[in-house]
Amino acid sequence: MAAAEGRAAPSLEGAEGKPPVSPPGERAARRSLLLLLVWLVDVCIPKSDLVVIRTFPDFDDQGREFLRAWREVHPDGPVVWLVEGDPSLVPPAVAALGITCLAASSHAGWWAYLRASLVVHTRGLYGVPRRSKAKCFVNLWHGMPVKRLYHNAAVAQRQTDLLTVTSEVHRTNLSSTWQIPPDRIVVEGLPRGDRLVRATVEPMPEALAAEARGRRLCLWLPTYRTASWYREHHDGRDFGNVFQLPGATVEGVAAMFAANGLHVIVKPHPIAPRHPPISMPGLTVWNEDDLTARGLTLYEALGHAELLLTDYSSVWIDYLLLGRPIVFTIGDQAEYSESRGHYFTPLEDYLPGPFVETLDGLEAVISTPIDDLLETWGPALASSRAFHHRYADGHSAERIVRTVAARCARSPRGP
Repeated sequence: MAAAEGRAAPSLEGAEGKPPVSPPGERAARRSLLLLLVWLVDVCIPKSDLVVIRTFPDFDDQGREFLRAWREVHPDGPVVWLVEGDPSLVPPAVAALGITCLAASSHAGWWAYLRASLVVHTRGLYGVPRRSKAKCFVNLWHGMPVKRLYHNAAVAQRQTDLLTVTSEVHRTNLSSTWQIPPDRIVVEGLPRGDRLVRATVEPMPEALAAEARGRRLCLWLPTYRTASWYREHHDGRDFGNVFQLPGATVEGVAAMFAANGLHVIVKPHPIAPRHPPISMPGLTVWNEDDLTARGLTLYEALGHAELLLTDYSSVWIDYLLLGRPIVFTIGDQAEYSESRGHYFTPLEDYLPGPFVETLDGLEAVISTPIDDLLETWGPALASSRAFHHRYADGHSAERIVRTVAARCARSPRGP
């Protein structure tokens, strides 16, 4: 692995800290000019046998599993992973796969992007400029959407030559929303689902066992209501707590889970306001950095959870692969439907698990043994899995790598 040196190049992915003090029109004009220059340079620079990977968050399971499968076929080809954080902090499991890690905002990072013939990403990169036709973009979009996406997004038009989904219904939804021809969308599954499935046959990592303290492990993954990314964004109603459930407190939730022989790890959305880490009987709160510091990935941890709690996040569609119970904690359904909307309506008819709107409702569900929840909701889980997944075998990344070779003529070692 190698770190970038020298001054940072201008980034189009959102500046850190306060925005520059200049009129909005001036900033937009500068941005448009920079995007135009990127396109002109990209057209002129010859492409090399180079793969660039960019994920959000850095080193997420989508990119890791793609890289793992890619190395099975291309063990020696050059791969650059672009990151937002410190490029010297590469997880050992990723470093072992032989990559160069660069800061996305560095000159070296930009140069790698411009020279790459294959770019793999989970939500676009560099502000989505126009690009050379000598590039092939593989979009490993970060989850099958439950909440509606924005129509005709730039990432779909400029950085999506190949998009992978888990079932026909998601191909239809994404093709309609993004105006992508259906033949550019393949039903191969998501790479991160492979990590989820593989974790089920692995021993529980010591870091998870230490948190659970002998209790049955649950994961709670709420999506954001207020985004603290490069621009402020609001969906639904923000309840002002890490759970996004009205009236929920850390102490109350911890006591509830501990009293029922459970331990829940709460992992907020990456663009939600950061919550300080907490570890107490019945409850843990971890952010991305807390998982990384313990050598864990999110989907590795999820594969060891016996119960998932979530709301509008696409994670529950992935978790269907395991056939385990899911509890839907949604206290703002009406507001969210009005502000963002859903692909499946009425939403509760499509949710294969208990739907709770209050803390009291959650307590009633949590007091039910996990095995009883599974017996009650098993048929609905199986039906939902068939609806959302063509494959449940843990080999999606392998299929995608084969498809890239067959469909992206300009990919390294492609046809």
